[in-house]
Amino acid sequence: MYQNYQSYPYYQQRPNRLPPQHALKVNGKASIDMLQMSPDSDALIMDTSAPRIWYCVSDSLGNITAKSYKVIEEEDEPNSIEERLAKIESVLTEMEGRINESHVKEPTIIEYPPYQGYNERG
Repeated sequence: MYQNYQSYPYYQQRPNRLPPQHALKVNGKASIDMLQMSPDSDALIMDTSAPRIWYCVSDSLGNITAKSYKVIEEEDEPNSIEERLAKIESVLTEMEGRINESHVKEPTIIEYPPYQGYNERG
């Protein structure tokens, strides 16, 4: 007479899904000034107008202090010995070119007449 609870589709367990996660993004300093944060919190915020990240901290009253940091993309390090040697050779060739461009002429040697001694006053 009674059916098993699991036979009903609305009693079946659903897989847990995490909500999508996004980075906070702003468009310049003006957007940071309009940002609202809860008191005693902090956040890293990406700037879409420049390669910059903002670190925002709010105090107990909710006033925000923001500091900006430049973002520099790292280059991948060469993996093989051949790639490393090629990179070293290119750097050395560039340095050699700089040295040749900035080569200074040898200084001119000035010859003075031989020392005659002190003139005696008489």
